[in-house]
Order: sequence, then structure tokens, then C-alpha cells
Amino acid sequence: MFASERKQKIIEILEQTPAVRVAELSDLFQVSEVTIRRDLQELEAAGLLKRTHGGAVSIATASFEPTLTEKEEEHLAEKKAIARAALDLIADGDH
Repeated sequence: MFASERKQKIIEILEQTPAVRVAELSDLFQVSEVTIRRDLQELEAAGLLKRTHGGAVSIATASFEPTLTEKEEEHLAEKKAIARAALDLIADGDH
């Protein structure tokens, strides 16, 4: 199988499942993990997937994960209210 065919198949797999592992793709295509990593790097550079530790996820899956800053700012008023309530429970001399 040519590299272009393999990369197209990887994209098709990611359309069916949200994530793939390098080892699984290596077994499926009977190529080395190094070859799969290179394919995934090229597909990520083309904006077709997002690399993860040990594999890749589809762009659709990756785009739903909020950034750390977004998570910190989400429900900020509620988080501050919880902190104030917790502070009221701490007595002098508590550690």
C-alpha cells in the first residue's frame, strides 16, 4: 500500500472512531510504528488530525476539548462562592 493510500485510510478510520493508536495502525497496515508516526505528523501538519501521546484524534474530537484557560474561567462565580463558603468554615489556627 502506498503512503497516500494509508494516510487516506487513517482519515477514514478517524471518521468512524474518535481516536487511533500508533500500535493499532502499525498492526493494521503491517508497517513500522515509525512509519505510522510519520504519517500522523504529516496529516497533522495538513490540519487533518491532532496528534496525541501514542496516537491521534480526529479534528472534530480535538476541537471539543476546552483549553485550560477556558476551564479555569468556566463557572468562575460559582467557584468563588464555594471558596468563600469554605473560607468561612476555617477557624483561626486551622491549617
